[in-house]
Amino acid sequence: MKITELCLRRPVIATALSILLFISGLFSLGQLSVGLYPTVDADAISISAWYPGASAELMDGRVTSEVLSAVSGVEDVSYVTSNSETGHSEVVLNLRLGSDTQKALTNIMERVNTISRFPADMDPPQILHKEPERAPDFALTFTSDTMQNAQMSDYLTRVVKPRLEALHGVGSVEILGSGYAMRIWLDPQRMERYGVTAVDVSSSLKSENIQLNAGVLRENNQRFQLVPRTGLSTVSDFTRLPIVTSANTAPVHLGDVARVELGGTQPQVKSVFNGKPATVVFIHWKHGSNPLLVGEELRRTIDELRLNFPYDLKANLLIDSSEYISGAVHEVFLTILLTCVAVTLAIFFGTGTLRAVSIPMVAIPLSLVSVCLLIWLCGFSINTLTLLAMVLATGLVVDDAIIVLDVALHRIREGDSPWQATLKGVHEISSSLVTMTLTLAIAYLPLAFIGGIVGKLFSEFAVTLAGAVIISGVLALTLTPVMCARLLSQNHQQSRMVMHVESLFVVLRRRYERYLVKVLRTGNFPLWIWAMTLIGGVSLFLMLPHELAPKEDQGSLMVIAEGPSAMDTSYLEKQAPALEAIYHSIAEISNFNYVLGVPNDNQLISFARLTDWSQRQRSAMELQPELQRKLATIPALQSVAILPSSLPGVGGLPFQFVLKHEDKDYTKLDALSNAMLRRMRTSGLFLFVTKDLKYDAPQIILQLDREQLAKSGITSADVGYTLNLAYANTKLQPFTYEGRSYDVILGLDKSTQPAMQTLLDLQVRSTNGSLSRLGSFMTPQNQVVPTSLKTFQKQAAVTLQGVLMPGVGQSQAVEFSRQILADFKARGVSYDLAGETRQSEEEGQRLLIAFAVALVGIYCLLTLQLTSLWDPLIVLFGSIPFSVFGALLALLWFGIPLDLFTQVGILTLVGLISKQGILMVHTANTLSERGVKNIWLAITRASASRLRAIILTSLTMVLGAMPLLFASGPAAKSRFELGLVIVSGMLLGSFLTLFLLPSLYLFVHRNRMEPRQ
Repeated sequence: MKITELCLRRPVIATALSILLFISGLFSLGQLSVGLYPTVDADAISISAWYPGASAELMDGRVTSEVLSAVSGVEDVSYVTSNSETGHSEVVLNLRLGSDTQKALTNIMERVNTISRFPADMDPPQILHKEPERAPDFALTFTSDTMQNAQMSDYLTRVVKPRLEALHGVGSVEILGSGYAMRIWLDPQRMERYGVTAVDVSSSLKSENIQLNAGVLRENNQRFQLVPRTGLSTVSDFTRLPIVTSANTAPVHLGDVARVELGGTQPQVKSVFNGKPATVVFIHWKHGSNPLLVGEELRRTIDELRLNFPYDLKANLLIDSSEYISGAVHEVFLTILLTCVAVTLAIFFGTGTLRAVSIPMVAIPLSLVSVCLLIWLCGFSINTLTLLAMVLATGLVVDDAIIVLDVALHRIREGDSPWQATLKGVHEISSSLVTMTLTLAIAYLPLAFIGGIVGKLFSEFAVTLAGAVIISGVLALTLTPVMCARLLSQNHQQSRMVMHVESLFVVLRRRYERYLVKVLRTGNFPLWIWAMTLIGGVSLFLMLPHELAPKEDQGSLMVIAEGPSAMDTSYLEKQAPALEAIYHSIAEISNFNYVLGVPNDNQLISFARLTDWSQRQRSAMELQPELQRKLATIPALQSVAILPSSLPGVGGLPFQFVLKHEDKDYTKLDALSNAMLRRMRTSGLFLFVTKDLKYDAPQIILQLDREQLAKSGITSADVGYTLNLAYANTKLQPFTYEGRSYDVILGLDKSTQPAMQTLLDLQVRSTNGSLSRLGSFMTPQNQVVPTSLKTFQKQAAVTLQGVLMPGVGQSQAVEFSRQILADFKARGVSYDLAGETRQSEEEGQRLLIAFAVALVGIYCLLTLQLTSLWDPLIVLFGSIPFSVFGALLALLWFGIPLDLFTQVGILTLVGLISKQGILMVHTANTLSERGVKNIWLAITRASASRLRAIILTSLTMVLGAMPLLFASGPAAKSRFELGLVIVSGMLLGSFLTLFLLPSLYLFVHRNRMEPRQ
């Protein structure tokens, strides 16, 4: 090529270009942030409404249905879910990846604001941007032997939380504790004695506990700010508050009818750390922030805060995701170094001289550092995927330089000077070099444009790998020829090491030619092998289970447990010792915590931190089944052990199969889901499986005698408001305490027994001031109802969700669930997928599309280079099926499902193995054009002449990926899977391509063969 000749005549051009690329890459490297994965914004819009005391049916009919109707037709929505439970409704619109979140949020707000049929006394819904459910990035636990939970929570809210929120990169700080609140516990018997109702108390608090701006008093040219002390601020202030009633009675104070205390907002929420009462703080970082810097700043800030902690307050770091990320990045950097060593040894084996080794090795630092400029320009980051791309690139970027070096050495052996040998050699293979470089780029680039999580995650992988390969191709045509011309000499061919290497390759070439001729003489036998390999590859692809991503050992386990719906945290407290005993029985667990009453009174959430990866033999994936088996020994709780999601933007339980009913028949869904659960639990596919529709919530229907109400001068609203004040933990106007605003919460003293009789004895004041018992016009009826009513795509739904057995893929579980649903033949019932299960199916389809696009793109490129419609098919079908078959066979042997990493590895093989076919077919065609009319002779000579280049390029790629097979520590599973696919695919693919591609070449060109051939 002209550019090569120009660089050979003026070496300073190639040198200056290389230095410019390297310096630009170094500068860009310093600007890049570091993370575990690229940022994935799996956005959702949440519409939440609270109506304390309302039943799930009321919330579903009066709130959820109205919202669903209003937001129907919003653009860029993937699917819609809703949940209606007592006093709360939530509608979640899950947006498609890459959609305009702000535009969708504005559209939804406009639609919801037009709803006019909400209950009159309900607060307007909150519309928020909702992030995917995920484990906290950091979790801090605070313990003290002297401070109460409310006192700790208040200190954390006032002092610690503002400091943490101010840190650069921190997105949210959540305190799972019970902060201060003025709790007013009404005593029904004393209220009856003094003739006071709950409404009287509420009215007095609303009128007396207020904060007013009285204005400014002007006198004698001076201004005085008027500050009336109208609010209440201490327990004593509230206790002495007069209660105003419509009856003309003696003065009654709040302390006469209620117990007033400075208590907690959520006394039912209780946290424990290693068996001691604690308060937990969850921290999430912002999308796009550098987690390593955030973690460093967080630890430094906590150390500073410790110096001023009151009393004996202690802080413990339970979860620190930055440790996992730092370990994962460090492991990949180490892999890159090992890969460089392996590639160096491979090249030395093929050349026998350090001088020749230095020529292709220069391409590694130049390509890997220079591609950082492209990463920076694209707004990407240094993460495990871009670093994995660099690991693979280490074995790839030397390929072009090796081919240039090989042809130069071949010409030198024929007597040319190094300068002439390099120029002639590059001229001979330049078009193949360009084609091979573009082939690799085309194989990867579809990943950057297919959308979804695959597109979001692997676009950075694809661009990094393609960019490094393109840069190496440029260097192979500029710097590598200059180095060959300057460093190679005819004398070095006489060294003993070189002679040993040359004699070895001479023997290999002769034996290869001999065996190749034997294979070609077997007639159609090689074609039968090719067909069997093709069929076997397709069969293995269909046979292997599919899942979204490999489970990674992130150094922690999460447990979610719940008791019967009617139970509260007191019930959970009785089961907590059994949970603690289980944690103590597993040696790999170093610390643990659990929080009772989150997210509901009958549920708990727990995290167990494992010892460092280097200090334990078993991984989190091995510990999960053991922990799950032990959790099953607590029959009072339904518990599940979960591995934190290994991919961003993925939350909830790993398996989610949704049943939908077109007529909103929840009873039918409940019966069907129970029957399916029985089959699923005995299938051996699930470690744990449950459903989110449960008919176990006791409910008391209070039937009103409206005629009696009318006679008493009492309205239904009076009754409802009284019950709300007594049982809904109603928040009234806040009060100010030590400069901060706190809630005032009114409720019935729970110590009053029996509860039902207390309810019936509550008094309501009529319009004439007289008091009546609720029991005089109210009849209670018990019934059992669902804890919540859910919809999916606006249809009544129940989700069968759980954790799969090790080695079971999402595709297996989905197919089994589909089959048992079909067996029941339930009319009006359909199914859908949610969460990770939905994404697994969608992303698998996207990867197939990327695979097809890559094949078509490579075919079109090869038709231009080979000027033939058939030769590109020889290249593709004479190499790719063997490589893919080898990779799939290895996955089957090791019991690894097809996931994002293994499928991307297979896509990578398409570009890698195609290079060998291009070399063989292009050289055979060149020989034919130069007068070798014997097609048999042309393909055998072409294959033999390129044997050395094929062996060296395959060897560098295999040895370059070999360190991935010995991956350990954080994120080791994904690295192992990628390495296994590359190594197995290249080994079998390279071997079979050398023997079967020539047979396919002869079969396609059989019309050009003379009869004697």
